[in-house]
Amino acid sequence: MSELSTQDYKLLNYIMNANQSHEGWQSLLNIFLEHFKLSKINIFMLDSEFNILFQEWSGIPLTPSEIAGYVNNTSIAACSHKNTRNNSHKARYTIDHTLHQDHLGHVLIKFQRDNIHTPFTQNEEKRFTHMSKFLKKAIELRIKFSDQDKNELRIKSILNKLRLPASYLDEFGDIIAHNNAMEKFIKFQNSLKIEDKKIVLSNKKHNHLLVHSISNSMKNSEEIESSLDSNAYSVAVRSNGENFTIGACKLAEKSADGETLSGALLYVVSPDFLQPIKPSQLKILFGLTEAEAQVCSLFAKNMTLKEIAIQENKSANTVREQLQSCYLKTNTKKQLELINLLSSLPLDN
Repeated sequence: MSELSTQDYKLLNYIMNANQSHEGWQSLLNIFLEHFKLSKINIFMLDSEFNILFQEWSGIPLTPSEIAGYVNNTSIAACSHKNTRNNSHKARYTIDHTLHQDHLGHVLIKFQRDNIHTPFTQNEEKRFTHMSKFLKKAIELRIKFSDQDKNELRIKSILNKLRLPASYLDEFGDIIAHNNAMEKFIKFQNSLKIEDKKIVLSNKKHNHLLVHSISNSMKNSEEIESSLDSNAYSVAVRSNGENFTIGACKLAEKSADGETLSGALLYVVSPDFLQPIKPSQLKILFGLTEAEAQVCSLFAKNMTLKEIAIQENKSANTVREQLQSCYLKTNTKKQLELINLLSSLPLDN
């Protein structure tokens, strides 16, 4: 900070906020243009093969051919601040910096003045050098956020393969992404809300159970065979005319070093997202017994194991065994897989 000229302090706030909004970088470069009396300023990122990954500018953008010419005539690795004057029709004074360089590519910034301005002074070159240190940090954050955005899109595309409302949470319980069904579900009901990047239930008791369920799902090193077989990993909401159950299960990525925790999948089972399936259809499709098909059908209607046992006048253990048989015959392992399979079945009219 001591190396930074006092006259440039006001730019720091713009640099720090560059990644806070879509207009952040544009505002920053507009201020740079005015502050240093530039004709244009360009920031661009090239991959290892010198393809343009992103470009920000104020004044006039560089064309792909200009960037290609710049790359061909300049050693990227050796690129540093310099003061040059072109011998073209219009004299131009430029200073170039490499702001960021890694295996993914290079980020460069180009300051330029036309001949209506004076050449850059040594003092200005020093100021650019010092400002570039702060710009480099902002660019690194931009790249990090860009990677996060790409990862969020990838996760959302995976979630959208689920027909049930589903959200992906990180290890702190913060929301990373929703699928389209979850976005719709959140909008058209009252019990579930989003607060500070977390999914919360309006009922305090329900919300406490939800937090407990998410925490347990990530701590447990084993796959959950059936979320609704116990209250450990699910919360049943039966209030205000709403009827749904939120289940949680661990999401883990497998690598050569074994399984690493990546977060939790939160999903909603609601009759509103599943058309009634006839037990007779389940018997034919999966070879279920009449009793198993009935249990499976009720389970898909968001009835708990206890509720099914009462309605069918059976013990909870009997219903649990029949449900486990349904998992085996449908080649699913947990509630999420079973309900998602049932939701994709064509209705037997």
